Amino acid sequence: KAEGLVVRANSGRIFKVKPSFTVDAVVFGYTVKSDDAKQARSIALALMRDDEIFQFLGSCGNLGDAKSRKELLKTLAKIETDSNWKQTSGDGALYRFVKPEIVVEIKATDVQSLDATGSKIQKMTLGYEDDAWSGLRKLPCASLLHPVFVRYRTDKEVNTSDIRLAQLSDRCFIPDM
Repeated sequence: KAEGLVVRANSGRIFKVKPSFTVDAVVFGYTVKSDDAKQARSIALALMRDDEIFQFLGSCGNLGDAKSRKELLKTLAKIETDSNWKQTSGDGALYRFVKPEIVVEIKATDVQSLDATGSKIQKMTLGYEDDAWSGLRKLPCASLLHPVFVRYRTDKEVNTSDIRLAQLSDRCFIPDM
């Protein structure tokens, strides 16, 4: 459970080796690649708080090869739904929202709950009711560093146990969680 190792090579190069970890989250949105509208570019992810409110976790654009991205887009397009809250990706694309049905495993190298200035990272919480998402309010959360899609978790469900926010608080302190 250490942060990692520093490896110094004889050539003078220095490497930091960090263990990775995984988080199970629900997909609630996606964007499409601008150069190929048949491929998903990124997915928006959420965890569930103890009060059954969804907590925006972040996005993941490392989704695999073109075939995987095409299959993902086909799956997500079938379950699109409405939202009164908007979210843009890093490249400015608006996320299309989907029903909270697909749980995925995401691998990351680190998680942090404070930004570079030492302030709490706050992210939107969301409600899902009557086939529509609604933005509620920002609450303290954490950010994954270098997220990578690993696999679909068909053995997991959208509930306070399988996609619990505590997956992050087990790894870092989230103030006022």
